[in-house]
Amino acid sequence: MSMADWIMLAAAMVALLLTGACALAETAFLRLNRVRALALAEEGGRGAKRLLKMVEHPERTVNALILVIAVGSLSFATLIGLVFERYGTWGVVISLLVEVSLFFVIAEAAPKTYGIQNGEKVALAMSGFLQLVTNFF
Repeated sequence: MSMADWIMLAAAMVALLLTGACALAETAFLRLNRVRALALAEEGGRGAKRLLKMVEHPERTVNALILVIAVGSLSFATLIGLVFERYGTWGVVISLLVEVSLFFVIAEAAPKTYGIQNGEKVALAMSGFLQLVTNFF
């Protein structure tokens, strides 16, 4: 494999991890309701005021996260496919199986399970990230 292949694999892993972080943030954010966000803000929890502001218009945050998830997942799949296409049809088939497995575990199942189990804690911890994504898009 060439240096360009290693760079593409590294970029694909970054895209995969970004997608997982967004899936985690999205799940935790969607589990937080306005009343609980208000209570957290009154308690003075770190990041709670940011969350309260975003919970008032959740569509902005959720749509921004969906966009980043789409870009990350498509970038991951494309980069992995480009690296393994040189191995012919079997290379593409094997890369597809690896992509689906990695994507399911790292970018979907594990982060969303953790987000469901620890929604409030995760939402507070990721409030800065959520604000960044919301305001960027």
